[in-house]
Amino acid sequence: MPERFDRDVSLVVKAALNCARRHGAAQVGGEHLLVGIAEVPSRASSTLAGLGADPSRLADAVSRGAHDARLLAGLGIDLAAVQRQVGTRLSARWITRRPRFRSDVKQALQVSRHEARRLRTRRISGDHLMLGLLSSSVAARELLLALDIDPMDLRQRVLRALIDGG
Repeated sequence: MPERFDRDVSLVVKAALNCARRHGAAQVGGEHLLVGIAEVPSRASSTLAGLGADPSRLADAVSRGAHDARLLAGLGIDLAAVQRQVGTRLSARWITRRPRFRSDVKQALQVSRHEARRLRTRRISGDHLMLGLLSSSVAARELLLALDIDPMDLRQRVLRALIDGG
């Protein structure tokens, strides 16, 4: 039964915190964790890169609000127009301390433990974290879709790499 996170999970979380800070986010969300996963070498980051989602492309999509824009467009709201009208990204003004983890990130960490257990591995890696994130975070899935990457295809590829690579 997996009880411990690998060192790479700690590196992913640090990268996600830095991403959230760079983008002026009050909370670390699934979109930031996805960027963190892409920045730390693993099977998951290699799979992301192979699909065209390198860290800079993901970070650029986060800064554009691509994941939010997709969701809001479904409601008939143009995020870019709202941001132009407001004149600034308000969230950056409200940051006074270390960003907190949003519920989708907390759930991704829990699900990653379940994924590692299901795959009978002793330690929880960034690859398991990717599987947990894809199951738990609408924001991460929407960000991938905004980049024309199918989250289910990504999940299958990461699973295959984990199973084939041990």
